Amino acid sequence: MILPEKGVREQLVQHLVNSTSSTSSSFTLVLRRGGLDAKISATRVLESLASFDNESRQIIADQSVLIKELYNLTASDASHPAIDAGIAALIAVCTSRHSKKEIVRLGIVKTAGKLLSSPENSVTVLEKAMKFLEIISTCTEGRTAICEDEICVPMVIKRLMKVSPAATEHGIGVIWSILTRFIKKRFFVLF
Repeated sequence: MILPEKGVREQLVQHLVNSTSSTSSSFTLVLRRGGLDAKISATRVLESLASFDNESRQIIADQSVLIKELYNLTASDASHPAIDAGIAALIAVCTSRHSKKEIVRLGIVKTAGKLLSSPENSVTVLEKAMKFLEIISTCTEGRTAICEDEICVPMVIKRLMKVSPAATEHGIGVIWSILTRFIKKRFFVLF
């Protein structure tokens, strides 16, 4: 509620910068030990901070423990709002190649494939899962992980026309990235 107030975002970003270690960060503690509502709220604050400016985004992305906790929220059997908030925060944070590689290493492709394969997930969760796959498909590690996962590509194709226009657009972006990688690989082998 107070995040839009003058100076609050800057103070929160400064708190993240001044944390002596990422494990002592208040956000990390809430994401590890807090109740579900507290985790969702902390995740939404982190998403808002990451959307504030590039410096804030980079500060959050550089804290691997915080990224891991956001990923754990998406990979858990938590409620749809928690998964939705976790993916939204990861989307806001993962803009650098380093942060994308870190999330891929944690196993986001397998998690996204499971989210896409579950008939119980909401449209917003499915859209964000597709959007996140599209984001990580822009790096080599992401494309490789998507291609190697047994569930991910079939679920992206299955969900292309069945979720929403936004999910379809993101799914096409994933497929395009994968095909581009495949074509380049085959082209260089031929010549």
